[in-house]
Amino acid sequence: MLRARKKTICSKNILPLEKCIAKTFTNSQHKIIPGITVEDHCKIVGNVAKSLLNLYPDKLRNILFPDGSELVAAAHDIGKISPSFQEKIYRKAIRQIDSPDKIRYNTGSGIMKVPIP
Repeated sequence: MLRARKKTICSKNILPLEKCIAKTFTNSQHKIIPGITVEDHCKIVGNVAKSLLNLYPDKLRNILFPDGSELVAAAHDIGKISPSFQEKIYRKAIRQIDSPDKIRYNTGSGIMKVPIP
């Protein structure tokens, strides 16, 4: 017989939406720091998508893009609010570059080091 799982929510471990990071950047001291939040990133992407969709002629836009397409674009990174992603991006944002001949680039899903030629 299967038992029901206990449902527990610990609000002290939940990161508020306004602190969920979508992107990081490297500052002038070569330190990776938090950049734009997930909320702001989603709003920007949604507005850009809406503007781009408005460039299409109505007839073509109605054929190619169903109503709400800008919402789909805006929500494309909503998974970044997951605790595991936020832990990963916060950990990377507080680490220093370990070698002066490498620079870190934000790749969306994470940060990679690329040698400078």
